[in-house]
Amino acid sequence: MGSPEAYPIDVNKLYLVSCGMYHTGFLLNDGRVFVIGNDTNHRIGHPNHGKYKEPIEFIFDEEIKWIYCGPNYSCYL
Repeated sequence: MGSPEAYPIDVNKLYLVSCGMYHTGFLLNDGRVFVIGNDTNHRIGHPNHGKYKEPIEFIFDEEIKWIYCGPNYSCYL
């Protein structure tokens, strides 16, 4: 993994962090959503299933106000 400066997440903009068993979601105060971890069995919900060692951004049509990562699922509200 790279240095913290290499990641697209500005920690000063973090609103919410939620951790599942194998993945973590980050909601920024501007509504942007990033996830990192294992997407096996669609637990993250990304169309390209895999193991993400660096945060990837999700793009939603609606503004996201809350995220929750459970043991084997994610919820974006």
